[in-house]
Amino acid sequence: MSGKVKIRLSAKLLKSGNIQVKFHVEEKGEDLYYGYLLANGSESMSEVVGSIRSKVREAQSGELYHRNLLRMGTPRTSVDKVLVYKKAAASD
Repeated sequence: MSGKVKIRLSAKLLKSGNIQVKFHVEEKGEDLYYGYLLANGSESMSEVVGSIRSKVREAQSGELYHRNLLRMGTPRTSVDKVLVYKKAAASD
């Protein structure tokens, strides 16, 4: 994330007490990434935004790996709480 980055968040309280956070990451007015994060009630807003920024950096560097998608790649020991997807380019 090299330029000015804007992260838009919306949240939904789940019956489990966890919070589902939907986010959109924009840079220079272009919607680049979107995704979901599962947070617990004790996490601060800065922790949530930090997790999102970290995962988006992984996506930009090509190191993003979704553990549950067809079980491809190297297994990780930690549980992924963030899913990040790259927005498709708008067709002209």
